[in-house]
Amino acid sequence: MRIFSGIQPTGTIHIGNYLGALKNWVELQKDFDCIYSIVDLHAISAPYDAKEFPRSVLNTAAILLAIGIDPQKFTSPTGGSTLFIQSQRPEVTQLAWIFNTLSNMGELTRMTQYKEKTAQFKDQANVGLFTYPLLQAADILLYKAQRVPVGEDQLQHVELARVLARRFNNRFGDVFPKPEPIVTKGARIMALNNPAKKMSKSLPGSYISLTDTPDEIRSKIRRAVTDSGPTSIQEDAVRRSAPNKTRMNNSSEISRAKADAGPNNRNKTMAPAIANLFTLLNAFAKPEIVNHFTKAYDDATIRYTELKDALAEAVVGALNPIQKRYQDILAKPDELNKILSQGAEALRPIAESTLKEVKQKMGLNQD
Repeated sequence: MRIFSGIQPTGTIHIGNYLGALKNWVELQKDFDCIYSIVDLHAISAPYDAKEFPRSVLNTAAILLAIGIDPQKFTSPTGGSTLFIQSQRPEVTQLAWIFNTLSNMGELTRMTQYKEKTAQFKDQANVGLFTYPLLQAADILLYKAQRVPVGEDQLQHVELARVLARRFNNRFGDVFPKPEPIVTKGARIMALNNPAKKMSKSLPGSYISLTDTPDEIRSKIRRAVTDSGPTSIQEDAVRRSAPNKTRMNNSSEISRAKADAGPNNRNKTMAPAIANLFTLLNAFAKPEIVNHFTKAYDDATIRYTELKDALAEAVVGALNPIQKRYQDILAKPDELNKILSQGAEALRPIAESTLKEVKQKMGLNQD
């Protein structure tokens, strides 16, 4: 089974991306033939810095390799992956143009992401944002991928790819499989400063980058919000009873806080920001640390400062080996470029064969 997925090389890759999708990419390559693309053509549909762009592409590739994407496994009989830059296989833009002629204005106008992006960029919105889903469909169908790992926000785009595959096959003859989405089972990580929104590189203060320094990680987690909830009630009670103290320094303060906080927290809904911190703790910390703070939460004796400190150290420890591999990879740009070029070259036979088949079916080839 062949799987396709892509990632834009703009901005920073954060722990939300990692836990929500990229970690799953690493697992998928163990059992399936995976094609992973750095979608630079998609990225230029939004404002970007042309001078910094090549570096961003290489940084993204280095991160993917550092987290465990292994292009050497592509020829494995049990699965593997190939990594390449989208624009290095020009067949994709030819197929995207063909899909332009098979789609209609109405179905593209209904795309949720198009509405969001045009609202975000307003006067800078370009036609590329409108036809973005067609290029995405071309990415998937050019390599005849049968599965596409996506988040729920991308299901609409995969459905369009299925529609185009069916429409082409019905009109010209069978060429494309109808790709099925694999809804990513990774954790949904919310913004550190606003648990109502997903962690995003477009929201300053909301994310932890995979390349953040230990001090930056500690600082960001320390500033994470802990909105109203059972434990907030507890801490408020402590502040009322001891206004000049910021910590629960003795057992009597804890007892008073528990009394004011009410019954055991098991019967109360965990506040969104706190739940987000626990999601991260589960993802990065050892089970015994998770169990310790879960019990403290249930007993209403939890201290947010201690929870945040433990979470910060867990994240720092988990990202340290990734960051070391990332720096080692970036230190050898020639080798990195070679891996990407080899990936694009490995896909040449598939891309050329698919496009030739499409043209023949459509009467575009005169050979």
